[in-house]
Amino acid sequence: MSTEEKAVLGSVPAPPVPSPHEVQRQPDPEPYSKLWWQKLTVPALVLLLAVAVVVTITRNWNAWEGGRIQQVTDDAFVRGDVTPLSTKVAGIVKEVKVSDFQQVHKGDLLVALEDDDYSAQVQQAAAAVEAARAAIENNHRQRELQDARIERALAGIDKKSASGKRHCYSRVPAHRKRSNRW
Repeated sequence: MSTEEKAVLGSVPAPPVPSPHEVQRQPDPEPYSKLWWQKLTVPALVLLLAVAVVVTITRNWNAWEGGRIQQVTDDAFVRGDVTPLSTKVAGIVKEVKVSDFQQVHKGDLLVALEDDDYSAQVQQAAAAVEAARAAIENNHRQRELQDARIERALAGIDKKSASGKRHCYSRVPAHRKRSNRW
């Protein structure tokens, strides 16, 4: 640097140095103007993400816990709700109408059984009832027939007794008296 430059630089007054106790006032920054939708974008995204997480956890929690291939425990005990179901009728399951962890209500159909065996038993019982009715009708007809035979025999006896001929039963051999024809 030459002497002239030094003189020019020396003639320019240096800015005053602030004292440590004096607080300098900073100029206000120019306000950053955002649109209203830009101000709400981040909070809205956070809120939507939180709702999505809550909905996903509440709707799929049972499927995640129950759908594992291997259940793992820390203390070798499995905790769970066990609901024993007992049937009053034994049969082959045709269709299961509910899935795991599904809530059911009173009266809901849970399991459909094959009804082929039961319908065959119903038909067999109906046939047995019809056979019993036919047997009763047959017994009524046989009774009417026997009543008719008895009436005819009594009429024959009355006719013979009216004609004056008496039949002597003492001449009938003993083995014929004791035999039952029916």
